Amino acid sequence: MKNCPACHANYPKDYTHCPRDLTALVEIGLWQEGSLVRGRYRILARIGAGGMATVYKAEHVHFHELRALKTINPELAADIKFVQRFTQEAVLTRRLQHPNAVRVDDIDQAEDGLPFIVMEYIQGRSLKDILQSQGPMTTERACSIAKQVASALAAAHEIGIVHRDIKPANVVLVSPSPAPPAAAGARGAEQTRRMELAPPEQVKVLDFGIAKVKEGHLEDARVAQGTLTGTGVLIGTPAYMSPEQAIGKRGDEIDGRSDLYSLGVMMYQMLTGELPLKADSEMGILIAHIQGIPCDLREYRPDVPDVIANLVMQCLAKKPDQRPATGEVFIEEIEKWEGGTFRELIPRRQAEEERVARAPAEAEGASWVQAERESLRSRHAGAERNAPEVAAPAEFSPETDQARIRTASGSLPVGTRRSSSRMGSSSTVPAAKTRRALWAAIAVGIAAVGIGVWLFSANSSGLKTPARNSNSARAAHANTATAAQSEDQPHVAQAVDQGRHGQAPAGHVSSSNSAAFTRHEASLEGAGASKAESQARTAEVQRQVKASTTEGDVDYDDGLYDEAVKAYQTGLKADPENTQLKARIKRALKAKETEGALGSH
Repeated sequence: MKNCPACHANYPKDYTHCPRDLTALVEIGLWQEGSLVRGRYRILARIGAGGMATVYKAEHVHFHELRALKTINPELAADIKFVQRFTQEAVLTRRLQHPNAVRVDDIDQAEDGLPFIVMEYIQGRSLKDILQSQGPMTTERACSIAKQVASALAAAHEIGIVHRDIKPANVVLVSPSPAPPAAAGARGAEQTRRMELAPPEQVKVLDFGIAKVKEGHLEDARVAQGTLTGTGVLIGTPAYMSPEQAIGKRGDEIDGRSDLYSLGVMMYQMLTGELPLKADSEMGILIAHIQGIPCDLREYRPDVPDVIANLVMQCLAKKPDQRPATGEVFIEEIEKWEGGTFRELIPRRQAEEERVARAPAEAEGASWVQAERESLRSRHAGAERNAPEVAAPAEFSPETDQARIRTASGSLPVGTRRSSSRMGSSSTVPAAKTRRALWAAIAVGIAAVGIGVWLFSANSSGLKTPARNSNSARAAHANTATAAQSEDQPHVAQAVDQGRHGQAPAGHVSSSNSAAFTRHEASLEGAGASKAESQARTAEVQRQVKASTTEGDVDYDDGLYDEAVKAYQTGLKADPENTQLKARIKRALKAKETEGALGSH
């Protein structure tokens, strides 16, 4: 074969000059880099070679697309039966149009007489290289890869193709191409959802149909040598062979369950980094596949869910009837586990969405509390200016200020919540029983303020109050308190509401004496609100524990074990005797230790 250095066209050996440009031809091999095959495919590089065929990377000069060309080796070109099988299997494989199987585009004969197959060119890394460099995989990633391999196998089995050589070297992982920008509206949301559901990497299974060509060629060789026996030849890789392959069954005696056995061996290796059966020689491996019992997967990886571990061990059953019947059944078992995992994640995602939606309302509630504080401060300042003869009220502090807001208002406005500092948790309004106790305490306080103001007015005007009047006043105070407690809540609420807006309730002094009301608040809260405050403290502890537990659980599920421990410890500060939080801390530390041990391997 000769080639033109100018136009790179190929000509027979008896040509001396290129008919197009009269350039002197150079004798080269057809499949060297830079040569043009059939006027369409320019050879760029040789990818790999085997005992029967060689694969080249080529570019289609018209479409400017990369292709892979597989041609049989020259020494086999004279074998008419081999060439016929090669062509027949290419035609059959062409029918296998599946996203996880390498696509066959064309079959042709080169200028030197060698037949070749045109296939899609795959850019990626073989699963064998990834396992050697990265070691065992997560359960989610291994299941994603196994599902795609099983899907390709199921499609091949339907048209009568049994691969018979499933192994990591024949599985290529292709990184996903950058996604286009999502459209707006509902269409964009649907596009985003599909992108999220798509597997993180696409799997391509190589060499469908090659096993049958190999088997036919080896059978012909044994016939020629006169050594043909009743059993077939071994096709495949010993470490991944099924028991029926290991005993030498012919291709027509093997079905798709043989491929599922090989897939089980490969998945076992993806999860543990080890083969389920080992031996010192190829013959020992074959005997192990026929008679040996594989070690349970969970002895290497206790964290693998039982559903997945049982499925892998089922694929490794010696009898084909005990394995999954088809690739679809294999996929369904994995999707059952994935469905349960996703259902567990949905409530957490919904809770997070609700927390984000509550944020504006919580901010509004916090603003309302601040406004109430400012309102109380302004009212007390006005009381000091209007009643200078009354002693100054007690100094404000954030704690007493908040207590006054709770006492004066009873609850937050409808539709708002008190703000929280962790995980968006919120405190609810006081219970009905607590509010009734507060109203009763306020009624007693109002009665006490009224009597106190009356006594103060009497002392200021120089009147001497006889002892019996003092005793009668104390008796009246007690009777008034008893009567106030027996009053209906709406009347008390009306009186308090009038007091909050600067109006004097009927039968009591005006709001100019609010400073006197302030002086009695400490005794009020100590006498009537002690139970309410205890309940409020208990509710606050429960809220902090719940918030810490929720935050820690989310971090734990995301694999952030240090953050989960911190969140659980925050809740433990509020409730040091909480056994559930202590158990969760131990669980997170153990998971972190297991993850570190796996990473070291």
